[in-house]
Amino acid sequence: MIFCGQARSVPGMADCVIMALGEHPEEHPWPKHLWDTFASSCREELGDGDIVYIAAKVGIICHCNKLPPLVRMATERLMRSMPPIVIIATSTLSQGVNIGISSVIIASPYIGKKTTIDHRDFWNICGRAGRAFVDGEGKILYAIDETKEANKVQKACRMAKKYFNTQSFDPVSSGLLYCLSGMRRFASTVGVDFETLLELVAETISQRWVRKRTCSPTYSQ
Repeated sequence: MIFCGQARSVPGMADCVIMALGEHPEEHPWPKHLWDTFASSCREELGDGDIVYIAAKVGIICHCNKLPPLVRMATERLMRSMPPIVIIATSTLSQGVNIGISSVIIASPYIGKKTTIDHRDFWNICGRAGRAFVDGEGKILYAIDETKEANKVQKACRMAKKYFNTQSFDPVSSGLLYCLSGMRRFASTVGVDFETLLELVAETISQRWVRKRTCSPTYSQ
């Protein structure tokens, strides 16, 4: 996945990736019914020849907040159906879209003219690197354009070090641990053995699950 901080950078990046695939890149084997839906949405919402459609045809997915809702939903269905070759996205991809990504390339952390993505969102995006049960580790690449002026290159290097500084990580707390701690305090307050309380809770959840499965309506022809 290539992360672009600003939506306006996505089309240009898509053009560059298409060029990198060569003069005649092969069409991506998307499932036909999902591709037809996506193509129809692009024609209706974006018009013929839009870069979003052209890129997706060869397996490059563009994802940002400027996509019309219908195109965005069709795009996400495509991604879930089979892995694209490359995803070019802004931070919108971190919001509820679960797909397998091996590597994350940070093309630009700037989400405004002078505003950069914050530390938490940066790692929320980078945390997508590494597919579960497939990759031993995820790869994160931070791009710095060394052809620019020396002061800009130095600024970019300082910014990269700031993002990768482990001391800057936000504290993380476990929701499960929080719930268990609350149950332990409750057990102590009412004078109930903590292990007994856990067994009662587990038994109650199990009974409700069995009751729900038993009471679910069935349909027959």
